[in-house]
Amino acid sequence: MKCVLKGLTALALLLLATAGVEAGFHRGGSYCGPGYIEAPCAPAVQYVTTYQQVPRTVCRVVPVVTNQEITEYVNVPNTRKEKRDYTVWVPTMQKEQRTRTEWKTEWKTENREETILVQKIDNVEQKYWVCVPRSRVEKRTRQEVQTTWRTEDRKVTVWFPQTRQVEQKYMVCVPDVRIEKRTTTVLVPEIKTEQREQAVTIYRCVPTVENRQVVSYCPTIIANPCYDPCGPRCGAVVACMTPTVTNVPVTVMRTVPETSVQKYLVNVCNYKSVEQTYDVQIHSTKMVEQKQMVTVCEWASREETQKVQVPETKVIEVPYDVVIHFSEMEERKTTVPVCKWVPTVRPYTVQIPITTPVQVPYTVEYCVMKAEARSEMIDVVEWKTETRKRTVPVTSYQTVTEVVMVTVPVTVAVPCAPAPVIAPGCFTPWGGH
Repeated sequence: MKCVLKGLTALALLLLATAGVEAGFHRGGSYCGPGYIEAPCAPAVQYVTTYQQVPRTVCRVVPVVTNQEITEYVNVPNTRKEKRDYTVWVPTMQKEQRTRTEWKTEWKTENREETILVQKIDNVEQKYWVCVPRSRVEKRTRQEVQTTWRTEDRKVTVWFPQTRQVEQKYMVCVPDVRIEKRTTTVLVPEIKTEQREQAVTIYRCVPTVENRQVVSYCPTIIANPCYDPCGPRCGAVVACMTPTVTNVPVTVMRTVPETSVQKYLVNVCNYKSVEQTYDVQIHSTKMVEQKQMVTVCEWASREETQKVQVPETKVIEVPYDVVIHFSEMEERKTTVPVCKWVPTVRPYTVQIPITTPVQVPYTVEYCVMKAEARSEMIDVVEWKTETRKRTVPVTSYQTVTEVVMVTVPVTVAVPCAPAPVIAPGCFTPWGGH
């Protein structure tokens, strides 16, 4: 933050110095006209920063190391040799001669004969009967019934509905609730407060003085010895900012860890069994007789006179033609191929297997387990608890008040020297004016 403030201060000083110089240069008119004389400008101001030593009171955290004796319980191993016997089953391979029966097959050739049926086809003339369709037309008559309609007045019995309200009884299943007392065992929590300890590390800020470099810019007025057609004339005064590096002591806050033991309370929850009595609602149903009004529909009859269409029929003889279809049997002849099977004797050769048993010897290898007694020395470790004491360094922190000299920046405004007046007809090194 201090570095940012210092940079902003230097930038403000540079802008003020540049504005003052430009106002002094441009107030008289053109730069290069004959008889040019710089008019006097308002006095410029230069800000100078100085640093002063100021006493400040600072609280420091100082570590204090003390030796504390603690007791430790250590398990010390004690090893001894012990002989133990055990039985091991060792596999042993043995060989045995055995025989097996194998069947050896030999093939023998024999000549045999077989009787087969050979197919023979002959053409034979056969007679068959065919049913040929025929038809003839006959004149016939049929009786048709002709219907005519006439209107008559007739009495008709008509049924119409009548409704009335009737009271009816019916059974309804109504729910019923009763309350029973029951007992149960409930685990009730008990909260007990216990005090415990824990190590807490706290980081405290301690001020430390460090030397850092600060760059500041101061305006400086110099004469321009070079020729620039777009700048000021030869010999004109130019203001520029000159950097200055200064070593400044800065107070920096650093964190120092501090470990302490704090006590805190913890709520420990335990449960105990408690007998509680509670009410249980048991739901059941019962039948209740209820009444309601029901609409009953009944049918009543009455006689009405209606016009009815009555049919009248009469029989009429109507002639018509009938086509009668019939069939006649007709004898025909055709040639049909007839297949016959003729038995024929044919010789053939057959391979006949002849099997004979043969005894073949072979060797079988099998495993036999034998018991073998062995002994071995093993290490038996016994643990013994010992009490030991040792000294441990314990670090604690104390707050100490100390007076520290702090460097504080002080900025003072100092007026600059006035710019010189340039006489007309300035001579340049290149021979021009």
